[in-house]
Amino acid sequence: MKICMLTTSFPRFKGDYAGNFIYELAKNLVRRGVEVSVVAPHHHETKGYEMMDGIKVHRFQYFYPKKFQRIAYDGGIPSKLKGSLVAKLQLPFFLISFFIKSLDVARSCDIIHGFWAIPGGVISGIISQLLNKPNVITMYGSGMRIGARYQLLSKIIIYFLNSADYVTSDMEEMFNIAKEFGFDNKNSEIIITGVDTDIFKPSNNSENKERKIVLMVGSFRKIKGHDFVVRCIPRVLKECPNTQFIFTSDGPQLEDIKKRVEKLNVSENVVFTGIIPRDELIRLYKKADVFLLASPHQNASDTSLYEAFSAGKAVVATDVGEIRNVAADGENILLAPYGDIEAYSNQIVRILKDDHLKEKLGLNARKLVLKKYSIDAAVNSYLTIYRKLLSKWHCKKNEP
Repeated sequence: MKICMLTTSFPRFKGDYAGNFIYELAKNLVRRGVEVSVVAPHHHETKGYEMMDGIKVHRFQYFYPKKFQRIAYDGGIPSKLKGSLVAKLQLPFFLISFFIKSLDVARSCDIIHGFWAIPGGVISGIISQLLNKPNVITMYGSGMRIGARYQLLSKIIIYFLNSADYVTSDMEEMFNIAKEFGFDNKNSEIIITGVDTDIFKPSNNSENKERKIVLMVGSFRKIKGHDFVVRCIPRVLKECPNTQFIFTSDGPQLEDIKKRVEKLNVSENVVFTGIIPRDELIRLYKKADVFLLASPHQNASDTSLYEAFSAGKAVVATDVGEIRNVAADGENILLAPYGDIEAYSNQIVRILKDDHLKEKLGLNARKLVLKKYSIDAAVNSYLTIYRKLLSKWHCKKNEP
């Protein structure tokens, strides 16, 4: 079985966090005997082609010289297009290059799997029709939300979603948004990509730390809620002064967040790591006492939620979106309304002051991931879909 995955985000190097959930899915499919080829944007520090843990990675260069490529990585495509005129000018070249490379790679594959409704889903749909091959589209939040803003774009997206052989998403919300615009594909399913529970696991170390550690992982974008978390820091420090907040990654809002930290006079208790290797991220998960999610819209689809759960961390999250569909408040997570600084801060403080509560939440979170959200569960789901489509496709070909 040969799968061609089309994505606008994929690790640029070993340990990079960009598109890591797609990398994990591809890597574990390879371990199960599937041949996986990935088409992803080029970056000036990457090769045009390489093997990564058995995955054939094909990267398309979309602008010359390559160091001036501005669309992909480091903050996400929507924020790049919004904040950079150069990125806007490069968009046509990006889409054309993506299509040409995908068409070339897909010729030797059995199934085309596009990630994000746009552009990956649309491009995979076009190529599927050109090559007469099965097509799977996986929707994520940004693609559908962007498409919903523009009538013509939403019609294009819905056309290819309805004509796809199978559609998946990690959120019911995405299907609901799509249905508002005419989505009616019955071959659809919610699949949470999951996490490798052998990599993200509770620490066996009883490390003596000078400070309690509160960790937040993810790109500095409005959708992640860093500004809200920073406004909670003074309240937490008032109750637990010996606490350190660690923020990883970078993004378009990073400098603004740093300025707010300085303005609140909490710089001594805050660390910005920037982009860090995966091994370092895993080490931080193990050290953390509390893990934070603070999106104003949706936390349930955030890969870091399941990584923290798998690592046995006590998680505090904003009570938004479908979070109550994947976790239980008070049992394996603590929730607070987005925007309620007092309530959110109090939940953090509860864990910092109560080791029994921290241990209970972490143990239950780990059990939940092992039962429902491991990478193996996602791989099994996709293997079932792929096999069903190939069987159906072969039957069609053999019809007189």
